[in-house]
Formats: sequence, structure tokens, C-alpha cells
Amino acid sequence: MMTYEIRPMTVGEIMENAFEIFRGNFLAIMKPYLIAVVPLHVFNAVLWGGLSLWFQISPQAQQWIQDLNRMPPEEAERWFFALIQNPWAWLAVGALIVYLIVFTLLSMVATLGATHTVGCCYLQRKVPMGELLGVGFRLLFPFFILSLVMGLALFFGALACLIPGIYLMLRWFVASPALVLNNREPVDAMSESWELTGMPNQTVNAFLLFLISIAVGFATGIVSCFCPLPILNQVVQSLLALVAQAFGLCMGVVFYLSLRAEAEGYHLARFAQEFGGMAPQEAEAYARSVAVAAPVWGPGTYIYPQPGESGYDAAPYGQAPPTPAPYRESRWDYLDPLSQPPQTPSQAPPAPPEGGFAAPYGPPPPPAPPEPLPYENRLPAPGGSPPENRNDVEEGDGEPWKTPPPPPPPVT
Repeated sequence: MMTYEIRPMTVGEIMENAFEIFRGNFLAIMKPYLIAVVPLHVFNAVLWGGLSLWFQISPQAQQWIQDLNRMPPEEAERWFFALIQNPWAWLAVGALIVYLIVFTLLSMVATLGATHTVGCCYLQRKVPMGELLGVGFRLLFPFFILSLVMGLALFFGALACLIPGIYLMLRWFVASPALVLNNREPVDAMSESWELTGMPNQTVNAFLLFLISIAVGFATGIVSCFCPLPILNQVVQSLLALVAQAFGLCMGVVFYLSLRAEAEGYHLARFAQEFGGMAPQEAEAYARSVAVAAPVWGPGTYIYPQPGESGYDAAPYGQAPPTPAPYRESRWDYLDPLSQPPQTPSQAPPAPPEGGFAAPYGPPPPPAPPEPLPYENRLPAPGGSPPENRNDVEEGDGEPWKTPPPPPPPVT
């Protein structure tokens, strides 16, 4: 059984963990794509690949293309108006629009289901197909709104010299995992992603992961170019594009959980409670069972196996607990009472009641007696007793007990 950690990670560790998740759960992550998207991809590849092959090998198609290229502008204009007046042409355009809408919606459902599957991989839980489709259709409308708002913002940002669009894309890099794994509203998911990626160096890490995703997609495109037949080329290119998309999705989920671990001390036990719906005791037991150092009561409090338990001698249990991240104010603190800031004096607990605390605490212990003064400072004073504490006498008051009396003169 493979286990995965939730902790702050570097870009290299994010890639390594994402690859381990993707490799160990390849069929489970690709299942939503295989059911919802792959049939449409295959149909699309066969349709356009077949048309491309027909235009290449059919003499009639080549002659028709040559006639269109030699056609005078006036005749081409008449041919175009005759084409748009044909009802079959409008039927074909309507079918194409419906196909694009269905393809887009099913792609969103597959993406949501795959994201949910990656979250379940952390809990070692197999997800039935009905649950995947249910999650996909339940979150379809919020995800559509999120994609629409982000798409419009990125479009207008790209028009402004491209740099603002890239910056917005990096700051909203983990909005989709936040929407799926924590049931955020679209605007809340974007706000949380903006806050998490605004931490030091995290925008740079998002940019590096974005470049890695582009490189993976470019590599899959190069591999598909070696297929000789157009139809096979289209099919292989579509399938490899889905594989690259699923791997990028794994990187996004790991990056999101890493950001939360750094920002608020997020850990596996809390993830099991929030995402998996486990009870607190069950989540703590699961965090112990997978041998992952999991802070249960907030940042800085870590659970480690006791001597004799499984995993006690293995790292990180043989090491000192890591230093907890400092508290960072966040608008999401109301969701996590464990990450609240220290209490101010006005919020401090009330003083003990008169007569002391009730059992089993009992009354507070009596104050410790003052330390005795040195012997030479406790000499009796003529005409009275010295004060209990030498420090009660001010400097220069002339009292005889301020300093010890001089010794008597020697007897001659």
C-alpha cells in the first residue's frame, strides 16, 4: 500500500509525489476520461483523420480543391451564398455546435472526477464510477462558472501585453483543486488560490510547474508525430494529450495540498476529516496507520508512534519534529479553529474564582517564602529588630542595620 504525505514541498518533491500518485493509480485516475471523453476523442480523431486521408488519396477530392483554388472571386461568392442557403449546411453547423458543447461539458465532468480520484488516493480509497460521475455532475455548474470567469480574466489580461494574463493564471493555479477538494464556491476558490500562491516564492513555483506541464504536453505531441497514418496519429495524439492533462492535474493537487500545509499546518488527519468525512478519532488512527507525521492539534503538535509500534524507528519518527510554520493570518481561519492566533489579554481566560479552583485542580499553591538574607545582613540593630528584607531600606537612610557594625578594636 502506497502512502502519500501532505507537507510543504519543493518543485522537485511535488513532481516526484505527483508521478508516484499518477503511476500507482493510473487506471483509477484515467477512468473518468476513459468513460466520458475518450469515445468522443476517438470519434473526433476518426472523423478528421478520415477526412484528411480522403483528401490525400482521393483524386476527386484533389480535383475539387484545385477547382476551388482556380475559382474566380465572383463565382466563389455565389458558391458560398448557395452553400449557406442549403438546409443541410445549417444542420451540419448545428450538429457541430452541439458536439462541441457536449464535448466541453463531458471534459469538465472527467476533470472533476479525476481530481476527486487523486484526493481519494491520499486516503487509499477506491472510488466507484457512480461516485465519480456524481461528483462531476454535482460540481459541473460551479466549475463552469470558475472556468468562465478565469477564462475571461485571462483573455483580457492577455490583451494587455500578455504579462498580466500570465500572472493571473499563475495566481489562480490551484483554484480548481480548491473547488473540488474543499467544496469552495468559485469566487472563494479563486481567492484562496490567490492567497496561497501569494506566499514567498510560490508564484515562481507555480510558473515552474506551468512550464513543466507545457513541456509534458509538447513531448506527447512529438511522440504522436511518429505515427504514419493520419487516423492513428489523431487517436494517439488525443490519448497522449489526456495523459498529459491527468499528470498536470496530479501536480496541481499535490501543489495545492503543499501550499495549505505551509500556510496553515494542513496535514493528513485534517484532510481525512474534511475531504474523507472521517471522525476525528478515525482520522487520527488513519494518520498513524500510514506512518505519516501528522500534526493533529494544529501546527507544531505532531503524533509519533510509541516505542514498539510499527514505523517507530523509521524516519521521520527517529528525528525531532519539524519546526512548525509561524502563524499566518488568513481569511480562511474561520474554517480552522486550530490555526487561530494566540489570545490577546482581553481574550485571556478569567482569573480563578475566590477560594481556588474546584477539584481535581484544588486551590492554587501558596506563594513561596522569600529567600533569607545573608547572615551579615541579619545582625540585630540596637534599639530594635531589622526589617525582614534588607531591600526595604532606602539608600542613605542611616539605619544601623544597613551595613554590619565595624568589629571592636583589639584589646591591648
